[in-house]
Amino acid sequence: MSAPCGYSRGRNESPPAFDRLPKPPCSRQPRAREQPTTRRAQAKTSGGRGAPHIHADGLSIHGGLEMMDQFLNGSVFYPCSGLDGAPIKYVGKLFQRFFYADYFIPKSDFMWDFKYFGCRGYTTSSVEELDVRAAFGCSWEEIARNSADTIEKLPFKSPPFKWIPEDAFLALARFERIPGYPEDHGPERFEVLYAKCEAVAIFRATFSRFGVAPGCLANIRPGLGFGGNFRDYTEQLDRVVRENPAGTPEFLLYDHLGAEPRSGGYLPITSGYRKIRRWARYHPDFGPGELYLAQDRWRHGERATDGASAENGEDRRKRHVEGP
Repeated sequence: MSAPCGYSRGRNESPPAFDRLPKPPCSRQPRAREQPTTRRAQAKTSGGRGAPHIHADGLSIHGGLEMMDQFLNGSVFYPCSGLDGAPIKYVGKLFQRFFYADYFIPKSDFMWDFKYFGCRGYTTSSVEELDVRAAFGCSWEEIARNSADTIEKLPFKSPPFKWIPEDAFLALARFERIPGYPEDHGPERFEVLYAKCEAVAIFRATFSRFGVAPGCLANIRPGLGFGGNFRDYTEQLDRVVRENPAGTPEFLLYDHLGAEPRSGGYLPITSGYRKIRRWARYHPDFGPGELYLAQDRWRHGERATDGASAENGEDRRKRHVEGP
């Protein structure tokens, strides 16, 4: 298996260029809360091992509900990720926190690849498994029950390919750039949180539960049909992303299939985003393709595709949460 985050390029694939990208949204401070929500208050009293603590370099945190809230807010969420390092490679200057989710990757593959292969130009400073209840305030069994409607749609009905709570895991890997590599190679540090779980279920259990939004959503070859995903996955993911009380992500990262409305991998929410970057990419398994970074049109007050009048992002978020 190739290194998950490798920066080596195939033919027709240009190196990442970050100098013209917009200002990182993750540089914003997490919003303050006067009182925790009812769900948050219930989660805090539900138990869990390990006291919250902050990583020594102050980049981010793990082990505690408030700490995980800060990690998720403004991160890159990559569902059906496998061990693909595309988001790290192409938007690593915008974001330094990545949340990967895939129910198909065993723990041994994740630990081996991220600990011993890692990313070119980076050293793996730590890889550790986290307690899901301490991190998210709920167990894998609770996540399975709350999202039984989507988990039951998965095409594989028997292990080792069927997702079951007993096989789930949550892990955090940290990386630091090796001295001597230039700044344009990538961020100085970044972190990857990995959950072996069905993507829609983990979005509900994290972003929707905590009331925070990812800064970027990656939609790259979600593997419908023979790839192990259910037929209406994109519709289900689109729905939970739109229903998130914190609003929709500011950025989308998607491939050429995700840009085509007639494709099974297309997310309807994509129509509300404007492409701001394009990269040619060669995948060793799928051949040449393209990746796009798009930004929410309403953040710029642009006119929507349906001809609606322009409005700022806060008005749109309020309308989206409260209804028309």
